[in-house]
Amino acid sequence: MVINLFNDIFIDKDSKKKWEGYNKFDLNGNTYEGDFKGGKMEGHGKLVFNSGECYDGDFKDGIMEGHGRFDFGDGNIYEGDFKDGRMEGHGRIVVSNGSIYD
Repeated sequence: MVINLFNDIFIDKDSKKKWEGYNKFDLNGNTYEGDFKGGKMEGHGKLVFNSGECYDGDFKDGIMEGHGRFDFGDGNIYEGDFKDGRMEGHGRIVVSNGSIYD
């Protein structure tokens, strides 16, 4: 699963400058609160999807990259490494019944 809902570059409507530093938005019921660089999600942030899923972790160039926690919204959680918007590398899954897979 690649998460790249927001491939856009976010620009301040008044100054016309690309977002830098901390900011937040709500787009079609999806919310993001965190760091931006060059108008893209970059650094640490929290992305909550209108489906109930939530990612809290690192972003690079607008996609999940680095370490983070993905809550599937159904009680299942993945915590670990992400690369190119995908769960990749070391991580663990906690299933809604309490089982843990490393």
